[in-house]
Amino acid sequence: MLFTLLPAIATLLSPTSAATWYFLSYNLPSSQAFLSFSGTMQIPKLPKAGTYYLWPGLQPTDSSAVYQNVLDGRSGTWWIGNDWCCSNPSLRRAAASTRIRARALRFRT
Repeated sequence: MLFTLLPAIATLLSPTSAATWYFLSYNLPSSQAFLSFSGTMQIPKLPKAGTYYLWPGLQPTDSSAVYQNVLDGRSGTWWIGNDWCCSNPSLRRAAASTRIRARALRFRT
C-alpha cells in the first residue's frame, strides 16, 4: 500500500517553475538613453506556500545586465531591495532590504 502511495505523494511534492512571465520591450533610438525609472507596484497578498519574486526591471537589448527593484516573498512577508546584476561581478549588490507593509509601493531610480 505504501509503495502505491509514494508516486502520488511525489507528484504533490515535486518542484514547480514560474507559471507566468510578462515582458514589455521598448527600444530607444541609439541617440537616446534611459535617465530614470519609476512606477508604482501594487503589492499582492502573499500566498502561504512557495517562493515569490516580483520586479519591474530594465535590461539592455544585449541582455548583459538587469537593473531591478525586487519584491521578495521568501521569508513569508514581502521585502523590497534594489539590485544591479549579472554584467559586472565587482559591482555592489543591494546589501539591505526593507520590509513592505503597504499595499502599493512607489519606486524611482
